Amino acid sequence: WLKENFKGKEFHDTVYITSNPFVDIIIDEGAFYRIHSLWQTEWDEKLGSIRPEEVRKKSEKLCEDYQDKRIIIHFMQPHYPFIGNRQLGGKSAWEVEGERVRIGHNEETPWDALERGNTSKEEVWAAYKENLELGLNEAEKLKDNLKGKTVISSDHGNLLGEEVFPLVDDYGHTPGVLVEKNVKVPWVEFQNGERKKVKENTPEKPSVDKNEEIKGKLEDLGYM
Repeated sequence: WLKENFKGKEFHDTVYITSNPFVDIIIDEGAFYRIHSLWQTEWDEKLGSIRPEEVRKKSEKLCEDYQDKRIIIHFMQPHYPFIGNRQLGGKSAWEVEGERVRIGHNEETPWDALERGNTSKEEVWAAYKENLELGLNEAEKLKDNLKGKTVISSDHGNLLGEEVFPLVDDYGHTPGVLVEKNVKVPWVEFQNGERKKVKENTPEKPSVDKNEEIKGKLEDLGYM
């Protein structure tokens, strides 16, 4: 999703507020007017993720600073780990230390557990829905405070054992598996007053420099 929509392009009228570490790896420096990487400051070590309410609070403040820019706000939820009352699977595949992020799969994800028969589709969907609602509740609060047009959407779906090729089932969202349940996402528009007037400017200096070690880790793991 990131590569297809933003790689090699310029959006100097847009600010990207993200809780997802992949944004800092995949997006070219200077592609956006500014990228604010909330995962570097708001990461919750116990959860292995970022609480959606923290994304909302930080985004509300940042939106006040960029009233002439389009804003992309990238929540982590409903991506696992599932942070609601239904605990399922391990922590996130990301380990964040300051400005660095490591990616690995040492713990069983909900998709792993389902594929191995350690849980059921019903259990996964219940935990996933709860996680989604936690994120959507904060997105709903946020959109009520944003002027002009707001869209709530998603970067991808997830598979729970559907057949993607003859005799091949898949789980989660494997790159390159472009089946409908992976790529068909909601697109819900809201209008709050007149559309704001946006303008392009020379990109601001990024909040932190991209880290070559992150890229190396991703390459080692086959992500790049």
